Amino acid sequence: MVRQVTWYGRARRLVLLGTLALCACSSDSCTIAQRWLERSCGVGEAHALDADLRAAGARAETDLIDAYLTGPGRLGDEVADEAGRQYDEVIAALDAGRSYGLSADEIAAVRSESRQAHVRDARGEYERAYRRAALSGLAVVGRREGLALLRRVAADPSSSDRETAMMALRRAGPPTPP
Repeated sequence: MVRQVTWYGRARRLVLLGTLALCACSSDSCTIAQRWLERSCGVGEAHALDADLRAAGARAETDLIDAYLTGPGRLGDEVADEAGRQYDEVIAALDAGRSYGLSADEIAAVRSESRQAHVRDARGEYERAYRRAALSGLAVVGRREGLALLRRVAADPSSSDRETAMMALRRAGPPTPP
């Protein structure tokens, strides 16, 4: 498993977010769709896989539709577990007097977020990114069933993924032949 820890600002406070590129499968044992989702959610290198994803066709489409509909499952649990561990480590370090160059106000802001809220937010952000990566991948694959899902999501004004689906449809172009 590869871990990338990122500090980011949110409402003028720094929060630790554990972003995982959970490479739980070797490139021999996982599908191209799984590799797309891992890279899209974790380290942002998905575009290097475009041609492979398109070539995988129906199998990639099925995997990506399933990923969108069911979410990350076990990977979401791993993100939540890692976020909890990282939260504990940061609070322990702050308790030991390490400030990481943060101001007193920034440290107070980090401390103001509960462990439970931090874990919930990290998992939620990962799940949203995972589902949106699946939609993006469906645009790359460009097959009928995936494009139909993109159109349904784009047409649903209550969907939090609507904008992603609309952007994916603009990228998709015409469906590829079966």
